[in-house]
Amino acid sequence: MFAIKDWEAGFLWVEFKEHPYVDIRENKEVNEFDVSTKHYPDYAPDFKKDNSFDHKHYCICLLRTTLDLSMDGMMKFLAHQSDLMEDPLEWLFKFEELLEIADEFEPTKPCKIRFKRMRTLINDQCDKLLEAGVLDKTVEWFPGSNYSNESKGKYDIMSLVEAMENKDNSYTDQVSIFKQRRKNYLKEVKNADKKDDFIRFIDIELVRLKELVFKRSKLIPFSGTAIKLADIYIQYFLIKEKKVSLDNINNTTEADRACNIFCDKVGDAFKSDTIRTNLGKSIRRIMKNKEK
Repeated sequence: MFAIKDWEAGFLWVEFKEHPYVDIRENKEVNEFDVSTKHYPDYAPDFKKDNSFDHKHYCICLLRTTLDLSMDGMMKFLAHQSDLMEDPLEWLFKFEELLEIADEFEPTKPCKIRFKRMRTLINDQCDKLLEAGVLDKTVEWFPGSNYSNESKGKYDIMSLVEAMENKDNSYTDQVSIFKQRRKNYLKEVKNADKKDDFIRFIDIELVRLKELVFKRSKLIPFSGTAIKLADIYIQYFLIKEKKVSLDNINNTTEADRACNIFCDKVGDAFKSDTIRTNLGKSIRRIMKNKEK
């Protein structure tokens, strides 16, 4: 993959809890979306080194696999890999971390644009899994909830969801509440298991919150009001950047974009509906002033 001599000595890697691969000794034809050692015949086909999984070689082969993919192929690759794992979100987070490391690694600089694109697609794949997976699994779990004793009865998923929705908690507060409920459940419930519905639901919610916090960390803090944000966004992201006619603006699309760029001064997200409403007001005010 890299042309620089002895590049591997300085390569940093991450460790994946799950690391699906195809052993080229058992499969002569490797799918383009499978991770394997086909480009590195000196690596062990089963990624084993001293009876342990070699994460370094896996990371190298994982990065190498992405270099032959088209844009559509990248999306299919992430979907394919996600289907192979019990916890695809964890794998996606780790893959993004690996791409961040590769972004700073001199021998991979020629791949910088490709790796940046892959990171964007990873976020899209995470969103798909969170939107579909959390809701689907939650609905699936409710009918099968087996509360075998009285202690389990008070740990109801719907009650927890309603409690979280009714309270104006920060992300930190929500994480704290979920972790405390998880701890109490495992302590109080007889024969409690980490595979129980209540625990599985909390674990998925914690992953979701982790992703949200990660996204928030990339946003630009804005200390003004939602009204002021709408004015700033129109002036600098629509008129100057896009140079478009304000009467052709899709307020919903632009509100979502603004919320993906800015957060409030404490790091919380602006409400898209509020920004959309204020965008409409700001545009009408600008158009009215032009008519004078």
